[in-house]
Formats: sequence, structure tokens, C-alpha cells
Amino acid sequence: PLLNLCLAFDLVDGQVKAPTLVVSAIAARPRRIKGLPEGPLNDDLVRAAGELAHKKIRPLTNIDADVAWRREMVPVLVARAFAEAAGGAA
Repeated sequence: PLLNLCLAFDLVDGQVKAPTLVVSAIAARPRRIKGLPEGPLNDDLVRAAGELAHKKIRPLTNIDADVAWRREMVPVLVARAFAEAAGGAA
């Protein structure tokens, strides 16, 4: 794969708790993104999580894919993962 990620969190009364995000296919091994925001599941939280992941990853250049494209796709996939995990609520 060119890029993949896994997101898990607890959703308690509309609040994101204990989010965990792992991004893979960007480096020699999967990378856990630490410091994800907690709070109300809304566009601001999803955007902040995507921006944090975008800042923290550094894709390898030796993979036959556009490094900039893979990096720019991380926030998009984070938003999709939140939406899927929350049943389309994000």
C-alpha cells in the first residue's frame, strides 16, 4: 500500500477519549502519532488530529510513489477514519 492508518478511540457522550493513531507505509515501520486531541467529536478536533499527523510523518523517498501526495493524504485519511469509526458522525 502507498499509505494506510488505523485509528481507535472511545466515544463517550460525544467526546473523543484516548485516541490512538498509527500510520503505516510511510517509513520502515508503522508510526504511532502521539498527542492527539481529546474533546467533542467535531470538525475542529478532526482537523487538529489530521494536522498533527501531517506534521509528524516523514515518508520515505525510496518508495515508488509521490512523497508529497502521501503526506498530503494523511489528514484526508484521518478525517475518513474518524467518520467511519463514529458511524459517519464526523
